[in-house]
Formats: sequence, structure tokens, C-alpha cells
Amino acid sequence: MPETSPLLPRPSMGRTWLITGATGFIGSHLIKPLLRRGDRVIALARRPVHARRQLGAKVHVVASLDEVPAETVIDGIVNLAGECILGLPWTAARRRKLLASRIDTTRAIVELCHRLHPRPAVLVNGSAIGYYGVRGDEPLDENMPSQAMFQSRLCSEWEAAACAAAVDGVRVTCIRTGVVLSGDGGALPRLARPVRWYAGAILGTGHNWLSWIHIDDLIRLLLQTLDNGRYTGAINGTAPEPVRYEEFYRLLGRALHRPIWMHVPAAIIKAGLGEMSQLLLEGQRVIPRRAQELGFEFRYSTAARALSAIYGTA
Repeated sequence: MPETSPLLPRPSMGRTWLITGATGFIGSHLIKPLLRRGDRVIALARRPVHARRQLGAKVHVVASLDEVPAETVIDGIVNLAGECILGLPWTAARRRKLLASRIDTTRAIVELCHRLHPRPAVLVNGSAIGYYGVRGDEPLDENMPSQAMFQSRLCSEWEAAACAAAVDGVRVTCIRTGVVLSGDGGALPRLARPVRWYAGAILGTGHNWLSWIHIDDLIRLLLQTLDNGRYTGAINGTAPEPVRYEEFYRLLGRALHRPIWMHVPAAIIKAGLGEMSQLLLEGQRVIPRRAQELGFEFRYSTAARALSAIYGTA
């Protein structure tokens, strides 16, 4: 194996990161600045051949954490693995699959941290603002508890699994991400498609809150979390100014030069999606208190500015 392989003890320059979910929307965005600054990336992927084609030759892809020898020097881990929560209805089988896709991988990562020598300095674990459940207009920071509902349970159990790595001296940070805005992936292209076709519709009353973050700010926050030992515990990955859905759609329509004139009654969505309709009809008014306390500067603090930057309408 060549001396530059990321699975051998690292050379004197640069750092090595293990990323799960590396071929996903956020993971693929994160890898680019890591490589640009001279770091090395190991990606865990269920489809390694596809991952190698997508990520390129500079990324070392493994299909299993068992392929990582105990003597490998890994500075930190970013765990973004997990099936998309919005999709098929939340049947009992679907809930088990959503939980397993996050928790099983996270437990395997904690076991990897235990057997690596030296151990990674940091584990940045994915999470979501669904942790807070349904709260109406109440402002939510990282001190608010979870609730007794599935989306909240999913996030809290995922975070709890990650926190087990702290026993081995690993700094654990859980990023509770809101809706990530980008023109090349995530939720925004799906939201924008009907608007472009003059079929944009506000779901329910539109008074529910949308807590969002521009992809550039999220990647900068993840990089800061990897690099700065003060970033620990739960951190909300959302912009400082959440917006109500109705206003967001108005801004989106303005950015795309399209009117928004339709409403879809909440009863129709609830009838079709059941409890999963909470993701579309209820929201969280999340404030990134910890990030602001740590001095993180958001480049996109308002949805209007974020959408203008994405669609070139500034």
C-alpha cells in the first residue's frame, strides 16, 4: 500500500477525517473544502464503486468500518449517515428502518473510536431540529428538551448513541440542522420546481415556522466544529432569523419571478401522510444560540439574502 494511503498513520502535514454519508448532499459539499486545504478523507459508503466515481480518486472509500485498521490515525469523524425522514409514511417498519439507519451506524462509529489508537479527537454527529418536536411560536435554543413524538425520539436517540464516544475522551458535537438551502440539492430544488411551473402552493395556513440555513454557512459551521475544541454538545445548525412558511414562499416566488397563489388545506396533507405531516405543517422557531455565543458569523442571516444569492436575484 502506498505511503500516502489515508489508512496508514498520517504524514506530518494535514489531517485525516472519516465521513459517513459522504455521497449525500451535505457530505459531498463538506469534502470539497477539506480536500482543498490539504486534508485527507476516508468515506464510508454502502456502494463503494459508485462512491469512488462520485467523490474522485483523492477520497479513500471503505465499505465497512472493519476495513479501518486500529493503527489508522483519524483526527475526527463526521457522521451524516441516515435515511431521509421525509418519504414513505411512518409505519412501524419504516420507523424501525429510520432509527436503525442512524443508530446502528453511530454505534459502529463509537466502537471504531474505542479500538483506534490514538483515538479521534472529535465526533461531529448529525441531528436535526426535529429534536424539539412541535412547539408553535416558542423560540427554541439548545437548552430546550425533546418531546414524546417520533421525530423528536429519532433525533434524541441518535444523539445519545453518539455521546457514548465521550467515554473514550472524544469530543462529541451534535449539529441540529434545519432545512438546508442550496440550488444543487436538498429541499430547495423540490420546493422550487412547482413554483417555476406556476403551481407553487402554501401548505396549510403557512403560519408555521421554517428554520433554515444556507449550505455555505452549514459547511463553515461543520468545519469550525472540526477545528475548534470549544464547539461541543448540541449546536443548532440554523440561521439567526427563522421565517414563517408563507413568507418564505413569497420570497421564493419573488426570487423566481413567479406568483404564489394556491393553498393546500392541512386536512388533505394529514389524511395522506399521518404523523409525518408534522414535517410540513408544523415547524420549529429555532435560534442558533450556541453558535452565536461561540462567535460564529452567518453570511446569510435572512432567507431573502440566501434566496437572492442562490438564484442570482440580489
